[in-house]
Amino acid sequence: MKKILLASTLLLSSMTYAAELNIAVVDMNEAVQKSPNMLRIQKRLDESFSSRHSDIMKKINVATTKNEELIKNSSVMAPKDRDALVQELSAMQKEIDSLQSKFQEDYHAKRNTTLKKFYDKVSQVTQQLAKEKGYDLILSTVTVPFADKHLDITADLAKRIQSIKD
Repeated sequence: MKKILLASTLLLSSMTYAAELNIAVVDMNEAVQKSPNMLRIQKRLDESFSSRHSDIMKKINVATTKNEELIKNSSVMAPKDRDALVQELSAMQKEIDSLQSKFQEDYHAKRNTTLKKFYDKVSQVTQQLAKEKGYDLILSTVTVPFADKHLDITADLAKRIQSIKD
């Protein structure tokens, strides 16, 4: 009997506490991805890697031209010349593969570093919003199957994210 009474008391007290929670939901993807900050970050990344990308594309175009030349003229080429061109193409392909791999590695490392700094600022802005508005809990719409529209603070958070200096 004491266990049932204790369980009932705990259940009622937890329901009372849950009713007092000030909860909000936010679509972080919408708030962050559509922000001018994210567009600026992406633009800066693209600009900083554009020359390397162009260099790789030039090498790919040269290799493609040489490969087309090999296909077109292989039947009339001397075996020695054909073998030399095949070896040259093989070396070019290895270099291109290496350059592409290093490019992707560097690009993703820079992107991850830049985005981490930005998301840290977004987290600070979200926490500041929660404190100012008195939210006990802010949930992501990704994890919540349903929430009433009046709980959605996405627009408010998006405005605040726009004020972040990156």
